Amino acid sequence: DMNRIGKLTGSTWSAFGSTKDNGPNGVVYALASDGKDVYVGGSFSDASNVVATKDLARYEPSINKWSAVAGGITTGGGGPAFTVYALATDSSGNVYVGSSTSTRAFKQTDGTIVYNTTSGGSIARWNAATDKWEPLGDGVSSSVYAIAVDEANNCVYVGGSFTTAY
Repeated sequence: DMNRIGKLTGSTWSAFGSTKDNGPNGVVYALASDGKDVYVGGSFSDASNVVATKDLARYEPSINKWSAVAGGITTGGGGPAFTVYALATDSSGNVYVGSSTSTRAFKQTDGTIVYNTTSGGSIARWNAATDKWEPLGDGVSSSVYAIAVDEANNCVYVGGSFTTAY
């Protein structure tokens, strides 16, 4: 059985992992792969009972393991994280995350918070080399639903419901 996430190899569908409980316990909206790991975003409280994976998780197919991406996303005030709608990766393994309107902060592995600002948010990049979140400018004014990384032109394209970038 599938658990809100599946894999197509050739013409054969299969579940992630070996058990029906392997995967997020809520809705998956976005997937991205860096060629090694699969990043999963959505609206869920954990992936395979790994609590730190709220709304954003990394799956390592080679060892069937779920883990958090740095410390995850948060409001910064101890409140809940918000829905992840868009994911993209680049050739350095960095992960770009687009989320719902109020996501203003991303939590580092050590528990410290990186803020976009109080006026913007909804987008950040996880730096794979440093295992740290980095703001993309000061964010945008509303939700991000699409991200494309164009390394040839050194830019990131972003789509969503926002009307202002900070």
